Amino acid sequence: MALSTTKPTKDVQVAGVGTTKTGYVIRFRDAQLAEIAQNNTAWLEELGNETKLVKPQFKDFDLDKEKKEGIEKIMEENDLAEKGFEIKDIAWLKKKDSPLGKSASMGIWLNTPEAAESIISNGLLVGQRYIGSVEPYKVKLKRCYHCQKFGHLA
Repeated sequence: MALSTTKPTKDVQVAGVGTTKTGYVIRFRDAQLAEIAQNNTAWLEELGNETKLVKPQFKDFDLDKEKKEGIEKIMEENDLAEKGFEIKDIAWLKKKDSPLGKSASMGIWLNTPEAAESIISNGLLVGQRYIGSVEPYKVKLKRCYHCQKFGHLA
């Protein structure tokens, strides 16, 4: 691999490589290894074709106004339509009157259980950033604080 050809990056470990319509996404084992690879770019010459390192740029978007664009972007970056999958809806998982913080969780509703399993297993690309911590939504059972039985609240 190209990383092993240069002394500063010879011990850098890659967790995985994915492709997007605009290029490759390389996931490193941890943030420290990613920083070493980013700061020592001589290994990119081994890849040829004037390969360069690009840091993804993110913009905040208002899902109420730009929901359709957000769905289309996620569908395209992950080739979901080619797999027969469809995103039915997306939403930020926060209180309506709360602003988005530095990080946020997004709910994504899909058309089939197979689509959900695929994304849970393989992760998701959003804005050329790999999101590997994808979890299914689990409904928490209501539990009475008085009698400790499930199914109702006191």
